[in-house]
Amino acid sequence: MMPAISSLGSNLTEDSLSNKINNIKFKNTKNKDFYLCILDFSSKESCITISPIKVVKNENDKNIAEKYHWVGNLTGNIPQWHVTSDNLLYALNSLYFLYKKTEIKTLKDKIYNIVKLYYDDNPVIHIKKSKIIDQPSGKVYFFLPNNNEAHVKSKEFNKNYINKFLEDTKDNEYITRAVLYTIFVDGECIAEDKDYIKMLDSREIKEDEYYDGICSLCGSIGKVTANTKELKFKYYNTDKSSFASNMNGSYFKKNLSLCFNCYNNIISGEDYIFKRSASFAGMNLLMIPESLPFKDGDDLYIENIFNVNRDIILKNNEIAHIEDKLDGFYTIDLMFYRKHNNSFKILEFIPEIPESRMIKISKYMYKTSLKFKNVFDNFNYLTINGFYLSIKNTRNSNFNESLRMLSSLFNFKPIDRNYLIKIYLDRIRTDYYNNNINNITMYILQKYAYIEFLEKIDLTKENKKITGDNDMDSEIGNKTLDSGLNFIKNMNLPEESEGLFCIGYAIRYIGMILFKKKINNNPLLEKINYQGMNFRAVEKLMNQIDEKVKQYDIYGEEIAYVLYKAHFVLSKYTLVSSKWPINDAENVFLIMTGYSIENQFIFGKNKKTDNGDE
Repeated sequence: MMPAISSLGSNLTEDSLSNKINNIKFKNTKNKDFYLCILDFSSKESCITISPIKVVKNENDKNIAEKYHWVGNLTGNIPQWHVTSDNLLYALNSLYFLYKKTEIKTLKDKIYNIVKLYYDDNPVIHIKKSKIIDQPSGKVYFFLPNNNEAHVKSKEFNKNYINKFLEDTKDNEYITRAVLYTIFVDGECIAEDKDYIKMLDSREIKEDEYYDGICSLCGSIGKVTANTKELKFKYYNTDKSSFASNMNGSYFKKNLSLCFNCYNNIISGEDYIFKRSASFAGMNLLMIPESLPFKDGDDLYIENIFNVNRDIILKNNEIAHIEDKLDGFYTIDLMFYRKHNNSFKILEFIPEIPESRMIKISKYMYKTSLKFKNVFDNFNYLTINGFYLSIKNTRNSNFNESLRMLSSLFNFKPIDRNYLIKIYLDRIRTDYYNNNINNITMYILQKYAYIEFLEKIDLTKENKKITGDNDMDSEIGNKTLDSGLNFIKNMNLPEESEGLFCIGYAIRYIGMILFKKKINNNPLLEKINYQGMNFRAVEKLMNQIDEKVKQYDIYGEEIAYVLYKAHFVLSKYTLVSSKWPINDAENVFLIMTGYSIENQFIFGKNKKTDNGDE
């Protein structure tokens, strides 16, 4: 991973600080205004002037993040000296920690009076009284007394101060709706100070930490360092002497040494990939390309690689352009992680996924989606994100198992189809007992489509396929299909699967007839065991369907065909039921898929129903 990040950093032409700029995060953006709050410390009046700048998503948010150098908060147990922050307390205390950190005299002199007046060598502003004065200009003056009161404990103060600040400013929307805070001193923006910017852009190693040696990454001979504390990833363990040469904690340099260029390339590469991290099902996702066919520092080409792969993983509904944009062989590493406060936990790392595999996954998901999307407008495109959620968001699912299946998909390793179907059935069973079965039929179709997708790319452990095998130019993609039965006929299913589809179709068809007779309850749904049904149980269900057809005088070409088809298939295995090729859970899942297809045609193909986890 380290060579890949270094190679990425070496091919970037934009300045390193621009790679660190973070996107502004908005919450509950519907019909609400957001602001950057300027906290202007006065060295003369003992007050903080607070004034707003409106921030509009997708309009000026990127410019504001760049102008005020929003590079994120510091991670780990480190004093927060960044003067632009999305945390009010961090921003208010930043000048004190900046003063303690900087060795640049001009910057230190600029904030000296503020530190003495407001902080008095205490790393938090402490206060007993405050006064808020609203001004017609839209500014708020927040007065503080001189700091001659007794110090208070930081934790107590932090809580009390923030609560008081919010209480005093609760009627000022531009304060309560702040997405960023930044510090001024006597009207001068510290975030734009050239010395401060130099500090943000620097993660350099001191000269005395370089020594003569060989770079572990590029092999060059010259000055190298073993100090990796400023790097975001822990590439090598340097805090346990058992990892050092000769079991001596001072000899890590023999294990991992970096030259000046490689060190800075890694920093640039890390900043670049973290800036382009994505949200994936409650986790964070980093994409790390390897063996990229760099085009003489073409930053737009590199950016395109990130954008296209992000679309493949999260969207996957515009496939036509992908091959044109991915015109060189490369691999990509995916890192799923969670970040909470100061902790960084890697949940799953999937290395070296070839470009061709990403394209194949995307193409087959899109191809499978069109089979249903061209008939049902409210069918959601299949996505890798949706596949993961279809496993995770169920009562009986396991978080680690969900990640394992996601890893199997990217590594093209077999996936247990039976496990997938069982967790899908759990949702179906829950909704049946909540009288919600007709509202999740699109959910069932979505999950069937994921099973079909896995079979198309030969990723199921089971040799016997249970889904259809249509090509794109098949009649299946024609919106003129006028009934669920015609849809089923054109799915090119194995005959055993088609027989079970027909049983599900018959149950929904009979339910429609009963509804017209003002019988709201479909008794056949009560005969289904949603944990699974063996062949004999399916035969018994078929007999009960025959009885209902006779009882309510249900006749017609469609019901006659599905009954004939189901009986024809089942009769082949009556004397050899042990050879029935579909297991108990799959029997129920396929019956309910047939039920769902007919339900969608009954209620209208455009009716919005529960699509599940997409």
